[in-house]
Amino acid sequence: MVDRPRPVPTDLTRGFWEAASRRVLGIQRCRDCGRWFHPPVPVCSRCHSQELGFEPVDGLGTVYSYTAMTEALVPGFESDVPLVVAAVELREQEGLVVVANLLGFDEGEPSIGAHVEVTFEELPGGPYLLPQFRLRGHGAAV
Repeated sequence: MVDRPRPVPTDLTRGFWEAASRRVLGIQRCRDCGRWFHPPVPVCSRCHSQELGFEPVDGLGTVYSYTAMTEALVPGFESDVPLVVAAVELREQEGLVVVANLLGFDEGEPSIGAHVEVTFEELPGGPYLLPQFRLRGHGAAV
């Protein structure tokens, strides 16, 4: 069996992955106007500032959309099917969406608007952790 792919941070995403390695959901934010961005961007689309940094968010949100993958189309995910992948809107800003796995759901179970919280999965060989979501208040941190 093939190992799951590991994150490959770039200059733009390094702050996100470094925060995740501390079990923190770090999202990029413009230091001039306060707008949040995910995925990270090189320049603020609101004020055109390049003063962007990563700040912690509380990791709470709602399911905006989701899909259930019933086949492992990417090597390393064979034992994870069905895999529920969701767009989670974080409560810090309308339209601030993170795409991640939803844990603890069977295919078709999640509902749009379900309240979820971030959790982190340790990946073999570290150093990064994978942010994922689960129903709010269910289970211990991974």
